[in-house]
Amino acid sequence: MYEKYVVKAWEEKGEIQKEPYKREIKPLFTMDKYGIEEFMLNVTFIDPYSRTQYHKHVLAEAIYVVSGRGEAILGEERYQLEPDIAFYVPKEVFHQVINKTAETLKLVNVFAPAMHRDEHKKKTVVAVIPKKKS
Repeated sequence: MYEKYVVKAWEEKGEIQKEPYKREIKPLFTMDKYGIEEFMLNVTFIDPYSRTQYHKHVLAEAIYVVSGRGEAILGEERYQLEPDIAFYVPKEVFHQVINKTAETLKLVNVFAPAMHRDEHKKKTVVAVIPKKKS
């Protein structure tokens, strides 16, 4: 009965994002795939020396660093990332994850509540990182 909810992530097909934000996003548990309404769970692989865009979502997001090292920008604040660090991004807060090493940065992302993936992508807003005030 619950077998469909046991997923071998390494077998799942991901969405490849191209340069300059090279990464792979594997949606594992989603409304589209399983009708899950409570949350969405992705595994994201950020290529060496790549990054996400500076962006915000209409949903809250929790991110857990599985492997690799990098930096997270939340609003205008910067935090160093390493394995076993988790952080929360409230909805409507601009953020970015940067991989500053030659190793792939592997993250688990959880969004709540769930939303259809296409709708979620359409409502994601990209911006330019504000310059530091002197």
